[in-house]
Amino acid sequence: MAEIKILCDICQKKAAVHSCKLCGRRVCADHYDAKSGMCSEEKRR
Repeated sequence: MAEIKILCDICQKKAAVHSCKLCGRRVCADHYDAKSGMCSEEKRR
């Protein structure tokens, strides 16, 4: 059985491995700030 990977809600290319604590987006490591717990879109605001 194939493993289902959820893609990053921002880039749609890499596997989502984190969830933003503000908006709930599922994002890859490239679009997640571990220090704040936020995705790059929320961090920018």
